[in-house]
Amino acid sequence: MIAFIKGNRSVNSKNISRKKKSFEKFGMNLVPLMYVDGQKAVNDGCTLVHPITKEDIPDEEASKYVAIVEGQHRYTAAEEKGLGICYLGTTTYNPQMIIEALELPELVFPITTVTVGWPAETPAQVDRLPLEAIVHEETYHDYTPEDIDRLYAYKESLPENKQFIAENNKETLAQVFTDVRYTKKDSEAMSENLWKVMKQQGF
Repeated sequence: MIAFIKGNRSVNSKNISRKKKSFEKFGMNLVPLMYVDGQKAVNDGCTLVHPITKEDIPDEEASKYVAIVEGQHRYTAAEEKGLGICYLGTTTYNPQMIIEALELPELVFPITTVTVGWPAETPAQVDRLPLEAIVHEETYHDYTPEDIDRLYAYKESLPENKQFIAENNKETLAQVFTDVRYTKKDSEAMSENLWKVMKQQGF
């Protein structure tokens, strides 16, 4: 989900109007949008606010959001035009392809891409793991098998996830992610490629 940072440049109606005209004329806006993980923003002393209601977002819910640092006018304009956006975290899987396609210069590196389009549907918000499953206080702590079973219990109780587990011939949702979706071998290969391309870009 999307959040703004409280105290950042306020959304200006004139800027939104200009962005809406850009969407109407070009179907997109090519100026990059910058964002940070919501939890990191809160850890750094920021307060998140909802982009529509402008109400403060509780700190304990920050991990559910990405906070727009620059680009809130584009996001708001897209929303007002009925457009939907989606952040693609897979950008770092094959960054060299984006670098080549966009002819990015040295010291410029793609971290994420944002798709903009007309939503075909309005699905329900995806259920998230509890904060206890992803937040570590002061130091990292590992999870026991019992911890994993407990933290994944609710998600695994959902009918769609039960089907997902069965389709992958696994016993738990965690096994699907570690044994099928994001294997150690694939993660190491992607990390190796990411570092290789970063060095090629001058980092």
